[in-house]
Amino acid sequence: MRRPRGASPPVPLPEHLPRERLVHPGPTTCACCGGARLRSLGEDVTETLERIPARWIVIQHVPERFSYSDCETIAQASAPFHPIPRGRAGPNLLAEVMMAKFGLHLPLHRQSQRFAHEGVAIDVSTLAGWVGAVGLLAVSRTPGLGVMVKPEVLHAASQVRT
Repeated sequence: MRRPRGASPPVPLPEHLPRERLVHPGPTTCACCGGARLRSLGEDVTETLERIPARWIVIQHVPERFSYSDCETIAQASAPFHPIPRGRAGPNLLAEVMMAKFGLHLPLHRQSQRFAHEGVAIDVSTLAGWVGAVGLLAVSRTPGLGVMVKPEVLHAASQVRT
């Protein structure tokens, strides 16, 4: 079938994306004669673009604890680093929340709704606490950032509710 005049060819899908190959088995016998002597004539490959939804996982950190038999001393492996002390959010989740809020301008209440839709209820106040903690972490780790973001004038909107 010919393409209509002026139509451009389809843009190839990005090469850096991983490919998943699904082979659809063909017939094992001939529909006309019933013979089973088939030979391959090549293949036609059609690519479709798919998005696998995000996966939620819980990572259990288990620092091992031992007791030495000779001296009865107890030793334990050090706990892993958490970006927010005593926080339950991993670095990837925090990065996603920050990117969605500041990179995609997605409000925290919408992120909370999206997470709830995916089966993980995270309150808006919790997300706000995470954003504040990551902001403090960034300011404390980057000298001069606090001076750059410190405003001389604070602009605020007021609403009168009746």
